[in-house]
Amino acid sequence: MIQISKERRGECPEIKDKKGNCKITAAVNTIKALYDSDAANFDTRTRLWKKGDIDNKIYGHKEIKNRLKESQYGKCAFCERNVEATSSGDVEHFRPKKAWVQNEKEDYNGPGYYWLSYNYDNLLFACEICNRRNKENLFPLRRPQNRVLNHHQPQLLQKEKPFFINPIYENPREKIRFVGALATGVDKNHRGKKTIAALGLNRKGEKGTSNLYELRYAHFRLVQGTELISKLKPSPQIDQNEIDKAISLMNEMRSSKAQYSAMVNDNFPV
Repeated sequence: MIQISKERRGECPEIKDKKGNCKITAAVNTIKALYDSDAANFDTRTRLWKKGDIDNKIYGHKEIKNRLKESQYGKCAFCERNVEATSSGDVEHFRPKKAWVQNEKEDYNGPGYYWLSYNYDNLLFACEICNRRNKENLFPLRRPQNRVLNHHQPQLLQKEKPFFINPIYENPREKIRFVGALATGVDKNHRGKKTIAALGLNRKGEKGTSNLYELRYAHFRLVQGTELISKLKPSPQIDQNEIDKAISLMNEMRSSKAQYSAMVNDNFPV
């Protein structure tokens, strides 16, 4: 994970209807009114969000998705893979929109952070595996009693202390570091460790197949070899031109634009 600068994210693109009205504003008002119309049942999960209650064509609009992709250099906000090399990717909600889970063994709780469904600061670009198979609705808080339960308590969001690292507002490298290709938690509150486990940032393949860890390790070996060349002296076996190419490639692989740049910078600092 690397930090996503809010300056790079910019303002949320305006999504307008045929009359020129803002679709996002209308959708937020609609979802708040829907909750208020049956709050007691939403709170007890007797009434669940239905398909269409939250419009994925708005929060997943191509203008919003493209802005997120550009700000993240096309990489998953969590695993740092180049997403579109294998899939179209997802617009992910940091705070889950329809339900939340404090720990993996409990049932879904509601009604979720529905009022943040279209909030640009709650959206990230993520690969399908990190989003759908790992994080899903899991959103543990260090102080569960401070969880905000509906849109009538927006000021209380500042008191929530999520375990998961938010790459928009925090620098993940203060809590997650790489030893070789292995992601490790380094903070005293264990937020890095919990984020790694929940998102499967060390997930491995089975029966000889490759998954995130194996792909990252292969990249680590490539960078390792490139760095060795970049530190050589010119000789009959290698000329300065080849050494300069390795130096240039190392700079590219350390760049925030490159896949697995956090791992590269932790293991091969300048």
